[in-house]
Amino acid sequence: MKKITICSLCFIILMAFIIWIQYPVEAQFQPAPNSRESVQPEKSTVKYRSNLTYAPSMDNSVKGLTAKGAILVNYDTGQVIYGKHEQEPFHPASITKLMTLYIVLEKINQGLLQWQDPVQITEKVEGVNEAQVFLKKGEILSLRELVKATLVASANDAAVALAEKVAGSEEAFVKLMNQKAMELGLENSHFINVSGLPGVNNSSHYMSCYDIALLAKIILEKYPEILEISKLTNTTIRNGAFSIKNTNNLLTLFTGTDGLKTGYTDMARWCLVATAQRDGQRFISVVLGAPTKDKRSADTVTLLSYGFQYYQRVKAIYINGVQGKFNQAPLAVDGTVLAPINSLAATMDLQVTHNEEKIIINGQGTEVELQVGSSKAILNKQTVELPQPVQRVKGNIMVPLRFLTQSFKGEIQWDKINKIIYINR
Repeated sequence: MKKITICSLCFIILMAFIIWIQYPVEAQFQPAPNSRESVQPEKSTVKYRSNLTYAPSMDNSVKGLTAKGAILVNYDTGQVIYGKHEQEPFHPASITKLMTLYIVLEKINQGLLQWQDPVQITEKVEGVNEAQVFLKKGEILSLRELVKATLVASANDAAVALAEKVAGSEEAFVKLMNQKAMELGLENSHFINVSGLPGVNNSSHYMSCYDIALLAKIILEKYPEILEISKLTNTTIRNGAFSIKNTNNLLTLFTGTDGLKTGYTDMARWCLVATAQRDGQRFISVVLGAPTKDKRSADTVTLLSYGFQYYQRVKAIYINGVQGKFNQAPLAVDGTVLAPINSLAATMDLQVTHNEEKIIINGQGTEVELQVGSSKAILNKQTVELPQPVQRVKGNIMVPLRFLTQSFKGEIQWDKINKIIYINR
């Protein structure tokens, strides 16, 4: 009798398990229809090759920012060197249009669209409000004019016109935006429209500072021609008959600024993703939710100034009196100079072998093993800590110069004023 009871119990458990597999109970835990979780896209296995990493010395020493969220990224290295709630999703306002423009640029580069393609304005486009260039039903503008209006004047009607040109409707285009967000690895982004205007389901429209910076970096890597438009302080559309002014006042406030996109709504407050380049070095900053336009600008200037102060270009490296030739310029990263290993090895008579992301360097009876992305090295079988991780910059593996020089019995001097390094071996 006891055996029968045990067998019956086992049979019941087995049947319950089978039913649970066939009919999962996730519906019991389903979030409310308007909650962020209900629209979270599935994680994509397809990721763009670019990503952002965090600087090991990041101490968030930038003070006084008023924005709710902020980030500063070294474009060359892809390092996050400052962050404030950078992974938290916020309403991005018109920074949304960066994704709209990314898809348009992608179609142009694929040959599916041409800059001079005509776009006929629909009744729906004419009805779009807030920031606009007053497009009228039946009017025809070129694709380039609409891109300029979207990027320079942040025109909502132009953004919708672009969406209709690409996908037939704004709704269809939004699906492309969310699909592209997954492909690019923007894990804290979701869109309900192409403009960033507040809608009936605002909690479903969001981006994080991290995602915005990553998207900006990808755009600059793949489609740097966007800067030719985003740097325009003033331009025209309608064959020169209609003047538009850039909403990004940082273009005239901070030397080197050449983009990228502003945003404002009553809900999102003042937002800006900016990029600036000086002496061949570029930074990307994002501020979301600044209380005023002036404070949005001040926060951005603070971030970019911090980047250019602590991350500087190295103008030249002399090894035994001979200037080294580098296919990627060395750079100073928070006091640590990084230089391309292949160029250094050739000049310093070192042997370098690669095994995917692992690098082994030999010379003068010394062996150093490095790993791309790692802050540790193995020097003659002893693990040592690096001041900066080994990084890949535009295809070149960059290593901490002082560590490498001292490992192979060299002396290094740094002319900080002229940004010149002297190595003697």
